[in-house]
Amino acid sequence: DKVKVGDMVFYAKSNDQMKFVSPVSGEIKEVVRGAKRKILSIKISADEKDTFVDFGAKTPGKLAGPQVKESLLESGCWPMIKQRPYDVVANPEDSPRDIFISAYATAPLAASHSVALEGREKEFQAGIDALSKLTEGKIHLSVGASESFLDQIKGAER
Repeated sequence: DKVKVGDMVFYAKSNDQMKFVSPVSGEIKEVVRGAKRKILSIKISADEKDTFVDFGAKTPGKLAGPQVKESLLESGCWPMIKQRPYDVVANPEDSPRDIFISAYATAPLAASHSVALEGREKEFQAGIDALSKLTEGKIHLSVGASESFLDQIKGAER
């Protein structure tokens, strides 16, 4: 099968709304399965140039919580939201008490988030605004001392 970036490759057995999407456009070459036909990996031969699924631009300030959740589920971004303490994909049916965002680079030679997000401050703020619609609690942003632009973020406690 041919896929675009953002095309659904598979969905969670426990919740068919939770989609896992292709990170590249190309052709699915192989599905590697393990015991009990568990999917271990999906190999995609990438195209020279990526083509994308257009999910449309959204303004978080104009969306309600259920609309934000629906957008995250539809676009395949929901599996990136992990639940504490076991680091499993969060259940979209649950409402989190608080949301924690780690912007603290601890890996050796990790790039500074200020450098990695340079020029994308508005997009980062839009992400914080969207996540704030998913909880009645607080957004906690964990950052290192050198992450200066993250001090300017509104709607999150540092």
